[in-house]
Amino acid sequence: MNYVSHLTCVGSCFVVAYVQMSKRVGRPSGIPRDGGWGTGVKTKTVRVPVAIAGCIKAELAALVAVRSLVADWDARVADACAVSSQGKPSPRYEQALVLLAELRVLIG
Repeated sequence: MNYVSHLTCVGSCFVVAYVQMSKRVGRPSGIPRDGGWGTGVKTKTVRVPVAIAGCIKAELAALVAVRSLVADWDARVADACAVSSQGKPSPRYEQALVLLAELRVLIG
């Protein structure tokens, strides 16, 4: 620790006080910061192999893109159901529905 001396006059005497300085560095605890996932989101540190550490952000971005794609196709199928007179999408959506079900299982 670093010590800083302060010279103070008390009556007719001078008093030298040594004050211990902290080595705390960084942002004060009361100031929030935005992380990669937003403010207030709980995160967890996980150990990963070095070989895949460089591509984790790309993999997470791909997962988010797949989730948005699944949501988009769910909306398309729902629109097709709403337009249909039978209340279900046309047969050309059958393979898309199978693929969407498999993707939902994979992405959780």
